[in-house]
Formats: sequence, C-alpha cells, structure tokens
Amino acid sequence: MTRAGLLVAALFLGAAWALLGSETPREAARTERKLLPGKPAQVKLREAEDWRTDFVLEVPEDAIALRLVLHAGVDDLALHAEPDELPDDPSDAAYRAASDGGVAELLVDRFSHPPLAHGRLAIALDWEGRGEPASSERHFEALECTLAANIYLSSEGAPLADGRWVESVLPPHSSGTQSFRVDPPAGAQLVRIDLDGVQGDLDLYARRGAPVGEIGPGLSFARHLYGRETLVLGDDEALGTGPWFVDVVDVSEEEGPVRFRIACRAGAQVPPELAALPALPASFPGALGKSLPPVVELFAGESTGSGTLVSQDGWILTNAHVVTAMGGGRERELVVACTLDPHEAPLELFRAEVREFDEARDLALLQITKGFYGQPVPEGYAFPVLELGDPAALGIGDPLLLAGYPSTGTLGSLVTLHVTRGIVSGFDRAPQGSVIKTDAEITGGNSGGAALDEHGKLVGIPTMVVEMASGQAGYVHPVSWLPEDWKKHFAPAQKR
Repeated sequence: MTRAGLLVAALFLGAAWALLGSETPREAARTERKLLPGKPAQVKLREAEDWRTDFVLEVPEDAIALRLVLHAGVDDLALHAEPDELPDDPSDAAYRAASDGGVAELLVDRFSHPPLAHGRLAIALDWEGRGEPASSERHFEALECTLAANIYLSSEGAPLADGRWVESVLPPHSSGTQSFRVDPPAGAQLVRIDLDGVQGDLDLYARRGAPVGEIGPGLSFARHLYGRETLVLGDDEALGTGPWFVDVVDVSEEEGPVRFRIACRAGAQVPPELAALPALPASFPGALGKSLPPVVELFAGESTGSGTLVSQDGWILTNAHVVTAMGGGRERELVVACTLDPHEAPLELFRAEVREFDEARDLALLQITKGFYGQPVPEGYAFPVLELGDPAALGIGDPLLLAGYPSTGTLGSLVTLHVTRGIVSGFDRAPQGSVIKTDAEITGGNSGGAALDEHGKLVGIPTMVVEMASGQAGYVHPVSWLPEDWKKHFAPAQKR
C-alpha cells in the first residue's frame, strides 16, 4: 500500500473510532450478557476483553433486595452495579464489592444508597489488580469464575396470632428481612407489635393493606440503634379492618444468624412478660467478676456510649459528650442496656435522665427513672455498684483496664461487653487538673465507660484519643475530677 493509502486508512479508522465515542476496539466489541436470578453464570475473563465482562439484570417491581455472589478463587476482582447504565469508569458505579478470599457479595436493598429500584441493573465484573492476573506459579490466560444473582420479593409472610410469641431467625447471606401478617381483632383501635430476644439491631416496618415493599410514604416504623423495638399500629392512622403487613429488617451486614421473637396483641399495653425487670447479676466469672456488671451501654438518640453504675439508687457516671444531642444541647432521655450474660449483647432495661452535667470536665451523672417500657422500677431493686478507687495512687507503668461497649467490639450490629488492657502511660495537665494517659485501646462507644485499677476499682472515665503522626494516646478523666456536690448521689440507697 502506498504512503497516501496508509494515510487514508488511518483517517478512516480514526473517524470510525470517533463515531464510536472514542471507544477502543475492545470496548466497542464488548457485549452484555443477561443474568438470570437463580441461574449462576459461568464467566471467563480474558485479556482480549480487558479482563472484564458486563451483565444486565432485570429487577422486578416487587423486589425488596438482591444479592450478587461472585466465586472467583482470586482476589482483586470487583463487582460494580448501576441502575440502567454503567458510568464510563465502572469504579464510579453506585454499588461495588471486591473479592476477599476469592468471594465477593453485593447486597442492594431498600436501604442502600441509592435504594434498589425495579428495572434494568447494569453489572460489570472486572479485574482491579495491578498488571495481569497471576498466581505464584503462572500468568492466567483466563480467569474463571461464577456469578449468581438472588432476588428477594416482598411477601405477605406468616400470620401473627394475638398474644402469641413467634421465635425466628434472620439467616446470614439473605435479604435481611422477614415478613409477617397481622389481622387486627374486631373492634380493636390499636395493635401492638413487640420485638424481643433480639441478637442484632433489627427494625420494624408496617404497611396497611399491602406488603411493605419499598420504603416511602404510608409506612409506620420503629427503628433505633438497639434491638428491642415496639410499633403500635393505629397510632399514626386509623387501624382499619384490613390486614397489616410487618417486616422485621436487619439493616446491617451480619456475620451470623440474628435470633428474635415477635408478638402482636390488641391495645397498646406493655405485655407483663416484658414489663417484668430481671435481677441484675452481682458478678461474672473471672478476675474482674464484680467490677463488670455495673458497666452499662447508653443509647443517646443516634449515638451510643458507655457508663458505670455508681449508686444503689441507679445513678450512672459517664462523659458529658455521650449525652450531648446530635444538634447540640442534651438528650432528654437515654436508654440503658445492662449485660446479663457476658456472652450476649446487653439488654435494654431502663431509661435515665441527665441530672448533673459539666461540659468543662466532660462528665455527667444520669439517674435511672423507669424501666425501658416506662414501667416503674420496683422499690429496693438491686443495682450493682462499682466502688471508687484512688487515681492519686496510680503511678506510671501501673496496669489499667478499660471496660465498655466500643463499636469495634462486635462481629454483628450489637456490641458485647469489652475490656482492653494497658498501663498508665503517663499524666498530662488540663485546666481541671491531672489527666491519665494510657496505651489501652479507646474507640467509639468506649467513652463514658470504666477505667479500672489493678484492684478492679473505678479510677477514671475513658474519654478520648489523641493521635499524632502514626501514634496515639488514650486519655482518661480521673474520678477525682468529680464536683464535690455530685458525691451526695453516691451515698447508700435511699427509700424510693
């Protein structure tokens, strides 16, 4: 071919590529495969396709969740998904999951951002590693993997009988939802739904006349950071005569099954079995047995923290920032959860109000005023109490234990009691006096908990972490900072 002919051919190819929107020949040749729910697709990623394969999945209108599962045998493979069409760069897609241990799972549901929508979902499976895929022995000519899609539909669910508890479980790697049907008794104005025995952060959603489906107007719901939930149907709108449909929803990614029980009953009265307050343990097995039952978890609106029972009258010492509302000010009321079994998450048992507040010292005192369901606390109810120690007796290098409910202390969505060990790393100066430094781990949720000396006595309140470069130090506010007039609340229990 002459030089002029080569030039014409090059111009022709350039024009063709321009018409294709600057796609490379490989991109122009890429086609979408249809992915069918319940029918795993066998995939071979090849260099000729830039180690990428595209799929399209049709999401039905009554879908509440879909789960994509990739089995690849290698890491650095990623799933990207986007309603309608993928962006030019798949990494900018709305949904993404990368393989870990050769497996990637992508859950898209009503609570995703953006929420699951019916219609076309574009999916890309591609290699995100550096260079070309390889093992310790060879380079791959093709990556073989399997991609499966499971779609979960809204459902009427099993019926709930008036006053009868139903034991159930939300299994892992599922939709995270279980549905129930409630037929209000004739003449009932209200129907109460209760979740109890919960081992995860579950929420309740209800709709009259049709399964819950998408999250939007017309829903009644109860959703908090803790496990126990109550939803009274008929509070927001007339109960009506038709059925109600209720979803129990786990909005977090769980590592294991989440047990719960659910019941409905006419009216809004608290069931007697829920109103009864269990006895709190005086001790747990182990060297710290008597020091741990007084350490409680606190729920303040949309945040959590820890606290310590310091009085037989139900007074709780914590940090001021734990009881501070998200928009400023103080939370009016906090939920108090107590550990009955150190192998299980604490149970929501009480509600407490802020009685003392010192922002400068970052300390607060709460008093338990009633049970979780608003029931009175019985006279003489025994609260375990943690004895105060002497921070002034601490020296650098002395052991220090921090007890609380940090967000890092769980494989699920509810935290179990957690203790970290360290030493008194040193002391620092603050306007209120000496503050204790420690290398014991403090993370979100630990704040307000208990710092224990080697005798298991309360010497301070884990408060914050200061990070500098690659290191960090935990800071504990000593109980010697307590204002003198607060100590009257630490006196022996008075008659209620």
